[in-house]
Amino acid sequence: MSRVAKRKRVINYARVATSQHKKAVKEQLALLAEDAAKRNRVVVGKYSDVGSGTRLTHRPGFNAMVADIRATKCDIVKVTDFSRLGRDVSHLQKFVEFCDQHRVVVEDTVVGAVTKLHVSALGLVAKLQLDADTKRVKRTRGKPPSPGR
Repeated sequence: MSRVAKRKRVINYARVATSQHKKAVKEQLALLAEDAAKRNRVVVGKYSDVGSGTRLTHRPGFNAMVADIRATKCDIVKVTDFSRLGRDVSHLQKFVEFCDQHRVVVEDTVVGAVTKLHVSALGLVAKLQLDADTKRVKRTRGKPPSPGR
């Protein structure tokens, strides 16, 4: 008796920050569809949004995807880059935890499976960058502008 592997069900999600980049949504979704075909996965949903990644409001594609995850319609959520899901680390952490609770793997085309550890590392790097930028601004405050500026 041969065993037939069950095809993984994937939802593809794309986002761009502004309407001037709408073409990039189609490009992201095309790349994700190609990836699903190569991996013999069945695409059960594709969603997209145009808008800031810092808020979850006004993102109907994201919200529809969350509803599908809650309804156990997929095994994987795939994005071209993890930042497409959002820019707020606490939101990303909650999203990955939500997916874990529903036994859904979050993947991007660069890293592969994204875990809570990845999100924590991103948060740490972002904090370190912000701290470094803040120190640099404080050091340069009150100094005369450099020649040529």
